[in-house]
Amino acid sequence: MVSITSNDPGDEVEFQISDGVETEHAGTFTELVISAPLSDTFGARLAMGTSKNDELFENYSYANDPAVAVNGAEQWYGDDSLNARLTLVWQPSDNFKAKLKYNYSKYESDGGTNWSEEYCPEGVHQPTGVPSAGAPFAIFQGADDCKINGNTSHVNLNPGLRTGLPNGYDDGVHSLEQDTDLLSLRIDWNINDSLSLTSVTGLIDLEHWELDDYSYGAGVFGGLHNNHFESLSQEFRLASNNDGPINFQAGLFWQQIEQEFNAFQYAFNLGVMPNIFGPAYASVGGDPNAAIIGPDPVTGNEFDYNKDHFLDTDVVSAFLAVYWDLSDKMELTVGARYTKEEKQGYILIPYVHAAAALFGFGGPPRIDGLEFEDSNVSPEIALNYNRYRLFR
Repeated sequence: MVSITSNDPGDEVEFQISDGVETEHAGTFTELVISAPLSDTFGARLAMGTSKNDELFENYSYANDPAVAVNGAEQWYGDDSLNARLTLVWQPSDNFKAKLKYNYSKYESDGGTNWSEEYCPEGVHQPTGVPSAGAPFAIFQGADDCKINGNTSHVNLNPGLRTGLPNGYDDGVHSLEQDTDLLSLRIDWNINDSLSLTSVTGLIDLEHWELDDYSYGAGVFGGLHNNHFESLSQEFRLASNNDGPINFQAGLFWQQIEQEFNAFQYAFNLGVMPNIFGPAYASVGGDPNAAIIGPDPVTGNEFDYNKDHFLDTDVVSAFLAVYWDLSDKMELTVGARYTKEEKQGYILIPYVHAAAALFGFGGPPRIDGLEFEDSNVSPEIALNYNRYRLFR
């Protein structure tokens, strides 16, 4: 197990700043630390870091795929990040200390699939068929050199599949954006010489947007996903520190999680599929003489469907552990933890392209009954020996 603890404000004023350049990937980075005691009992520390890499991956498609002229793409892909942490510590007495930490993280890149390379067992890049490789009505040829050599192969989402995508992604440019806020409050109170109480409160808010192309640089069969995660937790721990051989620790933990995963997907790429259905397509409001099925006739959306997942989780846990020093080098631990977890979820399907019914594709507007409940008791008995351990 590895435990990393960030620095707290010190007794003296501290200031650090540094900048750097990373030449291989055309990158830059900056680090900043400001720390100071604001009074005899209160201190603050701010730490920040940024990094930017403009040339992490070279796009093979940029010079070798004719679709680039239509879909658009960049020659180089990179990433950009910002991380900041503010720590406030208040210690009005020797037996009481409160520590508040706020962490903010922002990460952006040109899409998650930039980190993957394509290997072609056939020796050449295979085309992507719409609606499927087994029965293609249209062929979209991707481009890659089929070698593991550090480059990637991407074009932006096909222009006929972009309309209706939210959050500015209707430009078809694949990218990744993630913002994370993390807040923690720890309070330590030494009730007396042999008993201490610790309270830890945590709050997490994460939002992630990502548009990617999963068709090997063909610009179809992409997907836009939005993941929103919120968590609130509270833990209490009561511990003894007696001079005798027996001590204990008891704790109570509660957590509530809310998750939403919203997906805008392409099952058949109906926005760019040739219209071979004629009268059948006319029955759902389309033009039977149109060259392609095209946008949804009601909403104008060019993605195939939208599916929104919701999940709420509640967790309660309690534990008790007793520690017995059998000697100055040997300790016996006996304890148990009880955990109860409940999950409730549902799925909304607010939109399906009108022509999807022609392929037998669809679903109810709401799917309920996604429930889970479990409880568990985990006992523990451990005998620890440390030849270098000092007596408690």
